[in-house]
Amino acid sequence: MSDPHEKKRAALCEKYLTDDPPAAGVATGGVDHLALICSDLEATIDFYTRVLQMRLVKVVPNRDEPTSTHIFLDMGS
Repeated sequence: MSDPHEKKRAALCEKYLTDDPPAAGVATGGVDHLALICSDLEATIDFYTRVLQMRLVKVVPNRDEPTSTHIFLDMGS
């Protein structure tokens, strides 16, 4: 794996992806999804997973810009 972006995605998956059930974190009350732009992806993941107790469920490259990464978090119900 020589692509630095793929290496970073793999490291994020290794650190944050889990099969554990979501914690009793924040419930979003019917929000379907939320799209955010961030300058520090790991800090963003850390905040949503540690502080808000959302679970990271997927990390993928942006189809339109392969140097950009999309993340998916379980937002609760």
